[in-house]
Amino acid sequence: MSTNKDISDLTTQIKSAVEGLVFISETDSPMELFILPAADQETRENKISHFKISLGRPIEELSVEPFFARLVIDREWHTEQQSQDVKKFRHLKALLEANLRDLRVFKVGHIRIDIYVVGIDPNGEIMGIRTNAVET
Repeated sequence: MSTNKDISDLTTQIKSAVEGLVFISETDSPMELFILPAADQETRENKISHFKISLGRPIEELSVEPFFARLVIDREWHTEQQSQDVKKFRHLKALLEANLRDLRVFKVGHIRIDIYVVGIDPNGEIMGIRTNAVET
C-alpha cells in the first residue's frame, strides 16, 4: 500500500509534467491533474459517474495509445518548442502508465469534447489528467 507521501510525490510529478502542456485541436486547451475519491468498482460507469457527466452526452472510451499517438511523435517540421512538447508528452505518458492502473481515455461530448485520461492510483483513488478539444 502506498503512503500519503508517495501519492503526494506522484501528484507533484504529474502537475509538473502537465505544466505548460497544451492539447491542440481546433482550440488549444491546457492539461490539468485531477483526483477523485475511490470508485467502488473499476468500471466505466463508476468512473464516469465521478465526473458528474450527463450520460446523455456521447462517450467514447479508448486506450491510451491512440490518444497519445500524435502527441509523442517527432516531426521534421517541428519547431524547437514543439520538439520539447513531444518530449514532455512522452514523459507524461510514461508517468501515467507507470503509476496508474486501468488507464483509459474518455472523450465526452460531440464537437466540444471533454477529455479525461483516467486511472486508479495505488490508494484506489481515481487520478488523471483532463483537457478539452473542439472537433468539427
